[in-house]
Amino acid sequence: MAFTKIASLKQVPQGELVKVEFQGKNILLVNIKDKIHALENNCAHVGGPLDEGSLTENKIRCPWHGAEYDVTTGEATEDSNIPGLQVKKYNVKIEGDSILIDI
Repeated sequence: MAFTKIASLKQVPQGELVKVEFQGKNILLVNIKDKIHALENNCAHVGGPLDEGSLTENKIRCPWHGAEYDVTTGEATEDSNIPGLQVKKYNVKIEGDSILIDI
């Protein structure tokens, strides 16, 4: 595993959707109850920008067509209008104030 720093904890406030560009990839960082989750930022349906979506508890809804994903797994939720989809989830490690992900 090659963990790489992509942000600091200060950059990802509780309950916010933060887009980070790294090595040509758009990555979505989400802080839920002080745990950082990292997902591919593009919806698996038609590529909608998930950072522009809405977050409710641990679910993020795509702003384009309403596909809904569980932030903790990257899988489409039962409430999603497009079941069976999944966005890539990255492994996260915290070192001090640094957020590292396995790219």
